[in-house]
Amino acid sequence: MEIMTHTSSFLLPSIPTIENKPALTYALVVLNQRLLRFTPLLWKHAQLRVCADGGANRIYDEMPDLFPNEDPLVVRNRYRPDVIKGDMDSIRTEVLAFYKDLGTETVDESHDQDTTDLHKCIAYIQDILENPNLCILVAGALGGRFDHEIGNINVLCRFSNIRIVLLSEDSLIQLLPKSHHHEIHILSSVEGPDCGLIPIGMPSASTTTTGLKWNLNNTEMRFGGLQHLYLNIIKFLIPSILWIDKNASWGLCRHIPGGCGQTLYDGTCLYGVTLAEKESDFYFTWRIHLSVTNSNSSLAADLLSLLGTKEQASKLNSKEASQLKSCLKFLVPFTPNSYEKHSIRRKGILDNDRRSTVEILSNQNRCVQKENELIWWPPPPVLELARLAIDSGGDPAAIHRTLDPTVIPVPDIEGSKKQRCQLTRTPYGRRFINEELNSYLAFLFQLIAARGPAVGLNVSLSRFDFFHGHLFIATDSGRLGILFHAKEYPAYEKGVFPYNMGYCQRGSNVAYDNMMNLRNILWLAPMPGNATKVWEAPGVLVVLDARPGGIIYKDLIPDYVKYARTIYEDDFGDVVVDVNYLNVGDIAADHRIFIC
Repeated sequence: MEIMTHTSSFLLPSIPTIENKPALTYALVVLNQRLLRFTPLLWKHAQLRVCADGGANRIYDEMPDLFPNEDPLVVRNRYRPDVIKGDMDSIRTEVLAFYKDLGTETVDESHDQDTTDLHKCIAYIQDILENPNLCILVAGALGGRFDHEIGNINVLCRFSNIRIVLLSEDSLIQLLPKSHHHEIHILSSVEGPDCGLIPIGMPSASTTTTGLKWNLNNTEMRFGGLQHLYLNIIKFLIPSILWIDKNASWGLCRHIPGGCGQTLYDGTCLYGVTLAEKESDFYFTWRIHLSVTNSNSSLAADLLSLLGTKEQASKLNSKEASQLKSCLKFLVPFTPNSYEKHSIRRKGILDNDRRSTVEILSNQNRCVQKENELIWWPPPPVLELARLAIDSGGDPAAIHRTLDPTVIPVPDIEGSKKQRCQLTRTPYGRRFINEELNSYLAFLFQLIAARGPAVGLNVSLSRFDFFHGHLFIATDSGRLGILFHAKEYPAYEKGVFPYNMGYCQRGSNVAYDNMMNLRNILWLAPMPGNATKVWEAPGVLVVLDARPGGIIYKDLIPDYVKYARTIYEDDFGDVVVDVNYLNVGDIAADHRIFIC
């Protein structure tokens, strides 16, 4: 059976070729849903751009918002759809007239009420681009009305002979038809690790996979029975095969940073899917996020070893260790060798203080030594969380279970809602059940802001600058850590920072200067030993200097974000949650933490 290869390289600034595989011809359909931040990237790759009826309103209204520093008319003229097609009951009269004047073809099919606008657009593209390597990208296909989503998925099945990818801000869906074996190349910089595999049409009597965290072995999948909606890829390091006797749907979740749509291709990773010649298709859902390349992961692991025990650090290449040390700017003194292994936590500032931990953490008049102690040996709930990461075998779900299930809506932060800026991964957040954990996280943000100037990093706790970090469990050691990012949305400025980062960048006064080299800050919890109550190393708080020429810049910053000096949290291990410190005014600091 012929092999069908799948890749999401349309999310990259330039599309790489896969050896011995023909290049795809892309077409884009824009539906009447909020415009995706990376629509300009999809537009660039497409040879034919079709708006489904009211999708033209979205291009007209929202494309200029993605280029806030340009004249809206210039943007509208540049992003002119080739065709507007549908029953024309949603497009506004002035929008239709505007694009007609620019030469856009319009096709009114109001006489056909038996098919959706997406169906009409797919049929049109199929007739115009008679290409066996056609791939149609559908922007805004997910996240709206549920019946519309189901209708869009039905289109996948109606046109199972065409590659169609349904896209939203954080997910993609595509069909794996029964007529082929399937090989899915994972772009670890933007995809995974979460994914789903759903039988469409009929049950699958037997499904076998490799390369997933929880593999299937001759497993039956069907609606009304077992479905594998929540799967997980293992680090993208090994080829993964799915043997399926029906058609399937495969999908991913995606995170595009800052709306830039800039991603990195990692050609070493692939998924293989093999479908036998049976009745039904499979539908696959994918989670997409920014992730790692193997070389990045290796250097990140070495960095964690350097900041670990004396034994771990001694195993590093001396040259690499020296280069790494030159890129570390400690906010709290790093003295691991002055501590022996402890059967209990080192006697610290909390032991002789009768105040509650929350009171101590909230006190803005703490002395330097007290703050150092809180990093080296945090309060007991933090130590318990660090040990839980080890004892659970590095399972993020163990940390998730320590969160209060109460959902807290993310408030309007410094006019974010007016600017249509969604700062957090989700529009709601949660908090740890133990309030000392929430207070400690707020303390970390405040301490970084306070001590940053001593190493050349001036940050403000604002939505444009320093407000988030990523809690992770280290791959090899299981150590708990947070990678913080400051200078999140530098102000757009031609000749200095000519990058549009979407709605959240609007109004930024964050300067793009040499302090960008210091935007990555790493916190590591004390490292538990294998024996109960034994601690191998104290906590760490350090700024990672990504100056050009340094080893971090060269080997830990992906090429496509070197201008932003971004280190990705996935390089260090499994990301558990995002930690956000949102400046909500006069509300107490411990209510500023939102876990997403």
